[in-house]
Amino acid sequence: MSQVPWNEFLALDYSRDCKESERLCLVVDPDEEPYKSKEEAIVLLTKLKEKVESYLPSAKETAEEGAVVDHLAFLNLRIGSLAIETEQWGVGGPMVESAVLQFEKTPASNLTSLQDGYNTLGILWCNREDHNVAEKWLKKSEELYLKRDCTDESPDAKSTRQNKYRQTLFYLAQVYGHLGQPDRSAEYCGSTLEISAKSFAELDCADWAQNAAQLAGYYVGQGEFHSAERCLA
Repeated sequence: MSQVPWNEFLALDYSRDCKESERLCLVVDPDEEPYKSKEEAIVLLTKLKEKVESYLPSAKETAEEGAVVDHLAFLNLRIGSLAIETEQWGVGGPMVESAVLQFEKTPASNLTSLQDGYNTLGILWCNREDHNVAEKWLKKSEELYLKRDCTDESPDAKSTRQNKYRQTLFYLAQVYGHLGQPDRSAEYCGSTLEISAKSFAELDCADWAQNAAQLAGYYVGQGEFHSAERCLA
């Protein structure tokens, strides 16, 4: 059976299966099978990846080759991330690293996926309690965010980017706490609170105020009253 053209495949099979995987990931499974739907999503995306791979031979040295390779990297990122979420760390970690290596070749067109990949690897190594490795990946994510040119960014894209950055800051605060660097941890806690306040619609005000008060308490203990005042302003 001949293959459908690449663009038609993207519009039909690829789009359909990606949307179905997103739906599966939103399902709340029973406690006895907490990862049932996400594991179904992994199976679905793995089959989709095989279909994408089948386009590689015909795409070689054509304008479509880069698109096929990037879509494979995206699927590696998505499958790997789901594997990590379902506690298959040994499977998921290498897949996400493979995706990141590909995205780093063309960062300008894959910034959001690259940010996702760096954060996912940082969180993975936090869970593995190797905070030096976690710091490496999370600092890459921070640097990517700070260097990104967002002049023509849509409001939705800006919100997504900031939410990912907030996640980066949150985990860097945890990392520096574990590495015995309380001042740097406090700095990143403050940055997390600051960027959280910009997303007021999503803000848990009571939780935010409690965290701000705790951070202010830390600065008071260090005699840094100006910093404490900023937390409570």
